[in-house]
Amino acid sequence: MRALVVRTTITVAVVVGIGIGSQVLLVASGSKKAVAPPEHTLSSLPLEIGSWRGEEVPIADERREEAIGADETINRRYRNASGDSISLHAACFVKFDRSVPHSPDVCYPGNGYTKITDKTVELPCSEGAPGRAKLVAFEMNGRRVYVLFWFQLGDQICLGIDDMAAARRELRPRSTEWPSILKFLLETPIDDLEADEARLVEFATRLHEKSRNLQGTSYLKPAASTTPSDASNGGVPD
Repeated sequence: MRALVVRTTITVAVVVGIGIGSQVLLVASGSKKAVAPPEHTLSSLPLEIGSWRGEEVPIADERREEAIGADETINRRYRNASGDSISLHAACFVKFDRSVPHSPDVCYPGNGYTKITDKTVELPCSEGAPGRAKLVAFEMNGRRVYVLFWFQLGDQICLGIDDMAAARRELRPRSTEWPSILKFLLETPIDDLEADEARLVEFATRLHEKSRNLQGTSYLKPAASTTPSDASNGGVPD
């Protein structure tokens, strides 16, 4: 059994990274849409995903968790029968701006990691269009990790700010509210580049199958009118 130690506390420290600026609401002139919370919570994701068994991992520093600025987070460690380990950090943001919140592309290097490789991978789905995720290999002080992540804005997958802009353009004419943003970040130590990549992508594909419908479709349905000053559900500029 390989001793693969996943440091969830470090992961959360990284996603806090360069600060909480990405959660600041940008209030533009004109009206803004309210943000619909997801129909299902992140905590409803199963602790058993395929051959993987998960456990909740408490965060040592609650202040770091608060600094993420999310409305809900989960932090788990999943293991398989061989002892391989993958950490999961997921977060739901009801208040956000036009960028993706706490992108690992920025936060990991901001905390001393050096990028080794990165690419986009496909996450097949049994129904509907396949998902996408970004797979990045980082190194710091001789420790190498794979980080795989994606953001969901309604039924749109976003990997960066350009994707976010495209998703907003696609959703704007067919939504009465903005959906919340869901972030999924997986991390595992690297022992074998190819084997660890295959294992991580396989797990991410199964996770995506479970998570892709968490937000539901309420943001597409007629909603009660809100005024620009009503910030009870947050708000995002149109």
